[in-house]
Amino acid sequence: SDACTACPHNSTTNVVGSTLLTQCNCISGYTVDEGGNCLPCPAGTYKEIIGSGGCEPCPAGTYSDMDASSNASWCRACPA
Repeated sequence: SDACTACPHNSTTNVVGSTLLTQCNCISGYTVDEGGNCLPCPAGTYKEIIGSGGCEPCPAGTYSDMDASSNASWCRACPA
């Protein structure tokens, strides 16, 4: 039988039984760079979906000081 090979760090597949490395996608909170590596979304941004999409900025009036945020709920109201 064929052995499974793990996707690179901070990536996964959307389908069980994927057979190609190109089927690996960055997990939420991570975006792909030009070299195909999954890097954490920088502070002040987030990414909710699995895939190669970019990180979204926190909504106006909010911020996040954490890297790799996977949801807009990590963005907190700016101090007054």
